[in-house]
Amino acid sequence: MKQKFDRAGDILLWIRPYMEERIRESCTEIEKMLKKQGVSMWKELRGALQEVLACTADRQEQNRKGKAAYLVCSFLQRSVFCNKLLLRLEIMDEGFYLDESETAGYYRLQMLEERYQEDLAFLHRQVCRKWIRVQNHELDEVDKEYTEYYNAVVSMIVQSVSGLLMDVVEESEVQLADMFQIVYGQYMGNATVVYTREKNGDGIFTD
Repeated sequence: MKQKFDRAGDILLWIRPYMEERIRESCTEIEKMLKKQGVSMWKELRGALQEVLACTADRQEQNRKGKAAYLVCSFLQRSVFCNKLLLRLEIMDEGFYLDESETAGYYRLQMLEERYQEDLAFLHRQVCRKWIRVQNHELDEVDKEYTEYYNAVVSMIVQSVSGLLMDVVEESEVQLADMFQIVYGQYMGNATVVYTREKNGDGIFTD
């Protein structure tokens, strides 16, 4: 019997140094883009969050949602298969993932998409030069692996504006729990707290 040879793991090991070099270059370019377009990007992100908050306030008025306690930001990895980079924004009450009344929206990270596609094209070229008869599923594994680097980049962006996001939450009509946290992670998966603000004895939020 002829044994099937799966070389996807070997390809990933070989391409990883190229990935690391490329993401360093891309981070430099992304930093430049943020300096030029950061204000407009923030306005779009704030608008997306405000829509989610408005929906949350409506649900609370209908007694369908408790006091908001979390803003969960999740990078949707499956969105890359549609040539998009999407950030999911969801307000959850104190039940966290047990919150049954979903209030969520999406922010498209258009500023990063062109660079992301250029990175993948570069990595695909490197693989095809080294390996013969490269299969689509092997390139898909490369894409999946490299997307984790962009996941980390988006996480850093969210963390850098977490205080501003919290300000938008406070300015809304949403009823808030005594402690509010902004978390980043995979939807319905592991999440990391990137910002926390609690109410003091006077019921005022402090960092």
